[in-house]
Amino acid sequence: MAMDAEGHHVHEELLHHESDERGARTVALVTAGIVAVLAVCVVALISIVQWFAQGERLHKNDVPFPELQAQRAYEQQTLGAWRWVDREAGVARVPVERAAALYLEYGAPAERAAARAGD
Repeated sequence: MAMDAEGHHVHEELLHHESDERGARTVALVTAGIVAVLAVCVVALISIVQWFAQGERLHKNDVPFPELQAQRAYEQQTLGAWRWVDREAGVARVPVERAAALYLEYGAPAERAAARAGD
């Protein structure tokens, strides 16, 4: 047994301080592991974003079923065509784009009627 400065008996293992080398190595390994996991997550996130940006998912206009494709074609034809609904009453079906332009130019029929009545 060893003696300390005041003459007390001290166990020799208590005289040696604990080495920080083992703790520093553990901290370094844990830090490297966290950095590696974060790097993998960033690479995965970038890959997913690029995959979506390239349009490899179904687009809104992509219809997987023939019945839906036929229905969509019919709707597009109907919405984009001029046709008389009641020729004698002067009611016609107008393509959506043209109807929107007319609405912006002249307003709604009820608004026009109210404007005429106020004149």
